[in-house]
Amino acid sequence: MKTVMCLKSLPKIVSVNEISHKSSSFFYTEAVEKILKKILQVHFYQEELTEEVLMNKLPVIVFSSLDKPPFSFSTYIFSKFRPGAGVFFLEMISRWLIPGKRNNLSVFFATDILLPERGDQVYTVAEVGITIRDPQDIERLRVNRKAIVGELELGISSAYHAHQILEMKGLSVNEKTTIIQEKIAQLIYRFPKKFDYDVFSEMQQFFLATPEAFKGMRDCRYMTRIVCTLYRFQKILTELVENESKARHLIVKFYKTRLQLPFGVKPVLGIFIGLNFLRENEVFAKKHIIKAIHTVIPSALSIDDGYFVSKNEDKAIHTLYLEIEKENGKKFTPMELLLLRQELSGNLKGRIEHLLRPIFMPRNEEEVMRNMITLSQQLKYVRDLPQVIISFDEQTDVDLSFTIILVRVLLENALPIKDLFQSKGSLLQFFPDRKKNIGMIRKKYPKEASVFQVKLSNNTFLREDQSLDLYQARQFVLTELQRVFGEVRDYNGGMLSKQNEIYHALLQLLGNLGIKHSFLLENFFHSIFPVEHRSVLPPKYLQKLFLMLLDLQVQKTISEEGAWRKLAFFEHRLFTVMIFQDLELKQKLIEEVSRLQLHSSELISLHLQESERSFLGYIFLGDDQKKQTALLQIIEGSSD
Repeated sequence: MKTVMCLKSLPKIVSVNEISHKSSSFFYTEAVEKILKKILQVHFYQEELTEEVLMNKLPVIVFSSLDKPPFSFSTYIFSKFRPGAGVFFLEMISRWLIPGKRNNLSVFFATDILLPERGDQVYTVAEVGITIRDPQDIERLRVNRKAIVGELELGISSAYHAHQILEMKGLSVNEKTTIIQEKIAQLIYRFPKKFDYDVFSEMQQFFLATPEAFKGMRDCRYMTRIVCTLYRFQKILTELVENESKARHLIVKFYKTRLQLPFGVKPVLGIFIGLNFLRENEVFAKKHIIKAIHTVIPSALSIDDGYFVSKNEDKAIHTLYLEIEKENGKKFTPMELLLLRQELSGNLKGRIEHLLRPIFMPRNEEEVMRNMITLSQQLKYVRDLPQVIISFDEQTDVDLSFTIILVRVLLENALPIKDLFQSKGSLLQFFPDRKKNIGMIRKKYPKEASVFQVKLSNNTFLREDQSLDLYQARQFVLTELQRVFGEVRDYNGGMLSKQNEIYHALLQLLGNLGIKHSFLLENFFHSIFPVEHRSVLPPKYLQKLFLMLLDLQVQKTISEEGAWRKLAFFEHRLFTVMIFQDLELKQKLIEEVSRLQLHSSELISLHLQESERSFLGYIFLGDDQKKQTALLQIIEGSSD
């Protein structure tokens, strides 16, 4: 039979409250002794209460006896001091001692004490009492109290486990907010060089911008990571911009996480992005990120409400957070994550959109009349194809407009142009302007000149960087005109047609590599000068130059005083591609090459700007070895 430890065997107790207020209180002393007596007779029976024993056994939790309702049921703790332990204890007992029921408190007492005879360790003693009125609650309490002891011991000893336990059981948004504030305050204390008190501004912006559902589905630890990662991105980018204000800086990080949903857990991938803007009219948002991700993982889907953006307008710095999941709900594979890490940064830089102001340019009616006469002169026989001139008119935020001048031989039973558009169900919006007969063939068949406008949506022709591909839009208009009128002659598109042939031949030579880098390939092709060479240069030469460009792209750093370059000889022709950080150095080289006075048929050049990098390339087609050697010396001297 156990002997009850008598009160006089308790060590000397000093309340921290008494020390801070320099006064003693019989209430505190009596309450603490009562709690310790309950605990000691259960956990420290016939055992010397040494400092070593206390360190090894604490924390301890004791429950009072069950009785017939209504009665007050108390839980007592004795533990080493930890900030917030009392709040955790109160929350667990009041909400989770009887699961699914918020219990009414009959008693709550907690204080911190010293046992001077046992060292200078601070301890916490507490009692929480709840009123039991429902007989059914007794059985639920009897079953659950064993399970809750382990959670109480973990949470009282560790703030980390306390937060984890409460989150698993379900915290309110306000409770999560409080925990996140505590975590960030701890980070400021532990890492003062990385975090300052302005991190709370980032936190406040995060709380205001994210909906309640966002905060409800994510744990406190991960939301703290979101706030702190975006804050660190801001600091790092600010420093980078101060050192290199004219360069594009971009940081990307990935974290795997889980969303707590009512019916289970969903694995998602969090993507953190930070970048600086170089121009006032640049735009970068969720749609741009998703398109960049789809080039690597086409099945990726964005999470509803899983998006947050923070802006520093003064320094033109944007930090963004986005969550994605796989279409089938599975986890992202290690290979997919590796591809994202390797390729996403480059894809994102190419997706930054540049907003342009609408162009206002009134149509030159005199030029329209000249073009009508010119096209009329091309029709000499009854079976001649209709002649077409397609001119870009204007661009709005939703559509594109082209002015069409079409001259045709008007045969018997020929339908009006408006009726032809309606009967063929054209995808172009048709807006008539004027119609005029401007001559006859064999004095029998009139030549009809029509001027009209067509409009089409611009969404289909947006490139990766959200710039408008006017060439593809024009090709679409031509295809639709051929569908409506049959075969027509594109009077002002002959060179464009030939360029299209060369480009597709180049794309075929490159195969999957060309498809993978299609955006860069388009920019590369349209950066070849003189322009006429885009229509006549052998595709294999363009292939060689493009592959050299891809090799140079992997360079992460470029000397400000020099340039990276690649040189090659292919079919006795000199090929070179250079990448510059210093634009003055690039311009100096161009001027030196121009002094050689090479004919446009001898030298083809590449002028390509990709983000903050500038590329310059040459193909020397001439047979003069002296000129080739002179060009080679200039190029080699540029990187010395």
